[in-house]
Amino acid sequence: MDAVIFDMDGVISDTQRLHSEVESELLRGWGIAIGPGDLTRRYAGMADRDFLPAVLGRPVDAGEFARWTRDKWGTMAERAPGRIVPMDGALELIALLGARGVPIAVASSSPMSFIDQVLSELGVGDAFAARATGEEVPRGKPAPDVFLLAARRLGVAPERCTVIEDAVAGMTAARAAGMRCVALVDDPTRPLPADVAVRSLREAVAEPERVLGLG
Repeated sequence: MDAVIFDMDGVISDTQRLHSEVESELLRGWGIAIGPGDLTRRYAGMADRDFLPAVLGRPVDAGEFARWTRDKWGTMAERAPGRIVPMDGALELIALLGARGVPIAVASSSPMSFIDQVLSELGVGDAFAARATGEEVPRGKPAPDVFLLAARRLGVAPERCTVIEDAVAGMTAARAAGMRCVALVDDPTRPLPADVAVRSLREAVAEPERVLGLG
């Protein structure tokens, strides 16, 4: 493998909890009672344009979607400072890949403004050669579009890329893109659409050849 593509929330940064917390609060205003944990289990990794109709169980018009994105990402930007912390081993893995000259990218369903905010706060913005967001492609995860965009921006063939994902939707997208997939999950023994599963990115730091497929 010649490049590594990271999902962001739940892989680089422990911000998936913040996503689900904000979504759960906002959904109460839409008449939907669903806890953050259930949101993470059922919808993690989905782009807003797919998430909102799925959770509401009906189509969403342009005005409703605009209100949702304004409220969600405005609240996220306000709450994120001080709550953006790296996932275990993430910064060490980013540093290792940089030292080995392996190009890396971020491919996230979050908007570019939030990607920039997270990477800047973690001090790793300059480490990434490319960034791609689900807002830039026709289809969100589990479609492969955002990973294929990241690969194009890296200038690396999809089959030479390894993706690190924590959500099944993202794992499915990576597989559909023809990329090697590493699942970052609490229970790596359960069936997953991934080539290898780990509990912590420290496993990739310790064994990059086995986990990431690096030569």
